[in-house]
Amino acid sequence: NIRLTQEPSNLSDFVKFKEDLEESRIKIKNFENIKAELDKIEKTLKSEKFAHEIQTTSMKIKELETNCVEAVKNVERADGFQENKQEEMQTRLLKRIEELKEALKNDISKKLDEGSLVTVDAIPSDVLSDISKLETKLKKCQSNAEKFKHYQQVFEMNVTQVKELEETNMKFEAKRK
Repeated sequence: NIRLTQEPSNLSDFVKFKEDLEESRIKIKNFENIKAELDKIEKTLKSEKFAHEIQTTSMKIKELETNCVEAVKNVERADGFQENKQEEMQTRLLKRIEELKEALKNDISKKLDEGSLVTVDAIPSDVLSDISKLETKLKKCQSNAEKFKHYQQVFEMNVTQVKELEETNMKFEAKRK
């Protein structure tokens, strides 16, 4: 209390300044220590993070290697399966080809026995007469078609069905009488 009541002297100000200076120096030293500790922690965290990333990457690499080995095994199994199936399919196809050849041979023999097929060398004379009969029928159909067109023009009607053609023919006969 005496100090407070007395007027400060220059010496007491100097002592106070020195104390404040010492206190500031201690605070700065503490601050530097704290900063150094923070730097250490930061370095430790970075190294741990880096170590963790390396460990994670190593785990991923190992996982990829395992997957690669499994993929190679699967490809080898698939190749073996494909080779087995290929042989089986070839056997089945050859068997099916033989069956089809036999069926074709039987079908051709049956058609020849029925007379459905005619060899190229032998053209029977009946065919020529059948061709001339068909030619006659064709000419008759052509003639009827021309008459049909004439009926449509005379009556100005569009006749498209056979039933209508018969009716039209009857009308024509009725008008003619």
